[in-house]
Amino acid sequence: MVNSDEAMARAMRNHFEAMLPESLARSKDIMVQAVIPGHWFASAASECYQMHVAGYFYGSISAAQAYLEALSRFLLDHHRKRVPKDIKMRWGKLVEYTIISDLSAAAATKAFESRNDFHHLNKEIPQDYSQLQLISKECVNALFKIETEIFAYTFEGGRIKPEKPEYWPRVDGDKISCFLRSKI
Repeated sequence: MVNSDEAMARAMRNHFEAMLPESLARSKDIMVQAVIPGHWFASAASECYQMHVAGYFYGSISAAQAYLEALSRFLLDHHRKRVPKDIKMRWGKLVEYTIISDLSAAAATKAFESRNDFHHLNKEIPQDYSQLQLISKECVNALFKIETEIFAYTFEGGRIKPEKPEYWPRVDGDKISCFLRSKI
């Protein structure tokens, strides 16, 4: 058993070392908002970045698209607006209600261009690794554009100060629930 574990650990280390240069390059291509609200979607949202860096592009794209669906639903629910079934219509309504900017809606729409193909694993789904990497990068960077608008914050006196505190869950009165993340 020990020999098997040692061999597996060695193989995993070798794989990690072999993939490291590509992972570093992919990490440099994306932007990540370091803090987002600690909602139910925070972990999944963060895995989009991690999967992209690790080279799991189908997962990164699919998770990013699912996160955008959840985020649009969250925003419309929060503002007590009807949630259309069509995802592109949702982002349009968010602009119409002045909840988000045209820039954020455009980023979301771009990330959804091939949503059905990825969601249903249609035959039309890209197979080329470099094309998948580009789509994944576009999706992940779209998330950054959207998150930096919706979940903008500053630090004041060592504390996080959200620009739109209504989107951040409260814990114990004046404290908020945050999800910390990095590009790794």
